[in-house]
Amino acid sequence: MAVITTQRKCGKQLMNLQTNSQKPLLYQNLTKKHEIADALNSHFNEVASRLVKNMPQSSRTPESYATRPDTQFTIQNVSLTKAGSKTNCDNHRPISVLSSVAKIYEKLVTEQLEIYLETNHILVEQQAGFRKNHSTQTSPLNITNQWLMNMDKSYLSSRIQICKVDQTMSKTRTVKCGIPQGSNLGPLLFLLYINDLPNCPTSSSASMFTDDTNISTNGKTNDELQERINVDLENVHQWLLANKLTLNKDKTEYMIIGSRLRISNLVTDPKIELGESVMKRVHK
Repeated sequence: MAVITTQRKCGKQLMNLQTNSQKPLLYQNLTKKHEIADALNSHFNEVASRLVKNMPQSSRTPESYATRPDTQFTIQNVSLTKAGSKTNCDNHRPISVLSSVAKIYEKLVTEQLEIYLETNHILVEQQAGFRKNHSTQTSPLNITNQWLMNMDKSYLSSRIQICKVDQTMSKTRTVKCGIPQGSNLGPLLFLLYINDLPNCPTSSSASMFTDDTNISTNGKTNDELQERINVDLENVHQWLLANKLTLNKDKTEYMIIGSRLRISNLVTDPKIELGESVMKRVHK
């Protein structure tokens, strides 16, 4: 029922539209939807043409609607006092009162200009005012970042140290590497320095607490354990040399963990080496 009603209404509207035109009624008996749609489309196209022909002529050009006479660019300012005496002109800020049309026009220009300036990186990075994703905090953060970078450079380079025993001072010596112990920043810098140590072992896993490192592996036989751990310890040894670090041999030991039966069947202890040093086995 809804379809029939719609078709009848469309047919009636078509008849009314055609009655006011000079053409004969061609669409009175249309019942199919696509025929009615085509008829409407054709009719509306003709209506638009007739409206254009009957539109009164104007002396204004299209460009005149986008531009205004020079007399209309007069801006009304409202004075707001910033601080200090109101009798001092330097303490006043002019606020322009713009028309709604001018604000819309400026908004369109501003959006396009901002995209162009940001896309082509025309505005300098040091400018944080009147920009998207920037605020009053942007500039202080950039300055603070520069200060920290300069502090880091001076903290890690051109350092000199002396040793004090009672009231006696040693001669000064230049610090070529390392970080001051007992400082706030030192521990974090040390963690960064040794951060890639766990990447050295290929068949073992490393566990670290500051500068204490535990390397664990597994194997079914004594020879398998010895081969696996020695290969990874050689990788660790090369890493220590490359990073100018040394190993405390007196505190480096190894332990074998397993069932009592397996451990009791071991004829000899595996020979675990790190560089030229042979590690000592402990049982607990």
